[in-house]
Amino acid sequence: MAWPARLRRLVRRIRARLATRRAAAAAAAQALALRVAYRPREVVAIALLATGLLGGLLVSRWRAAHPALAARLEAEPERPAGPPAPFTPRRRARREVAVPRCEPAAAPPLLPAPAAAGTGDGGSS
Repeated sequence: MAWPARLRRLVRRIRARLATRRAAAAAAAQALALRVAYRPREVVAIALLATGLLGGLLVSRWRAAHPALAARLEAEPERPAGPPAPFTPRRRARREVAVPRCEPAAAPPLLPAPAAAGTGDGGSS
């Protein structure tokens, strides 16, 4: 009967330690996410640099493992022996671009002509 109680205590201790470590890992991941969130462009730049570095290492390891195939793939292809064809420039068709033009300013509206004096507009004549 003593063994199961000991076993239960051991299991409880292990679960408590795992829970503590899980919480610490979650806090560390959250802190890292907050740090990265402030600098998204820098993270992208670092990721691209790391990808390029790892890609270069993989290529160099592959070249070291397969030197004959690498030399054959990198060899320059044979060029034709004949003279090159003469270059004749072609005329390019230009598209008509509608250029916005300034319209002439409209003339200000004309004022009505003043009435001539003594025409009998309602005054005494």
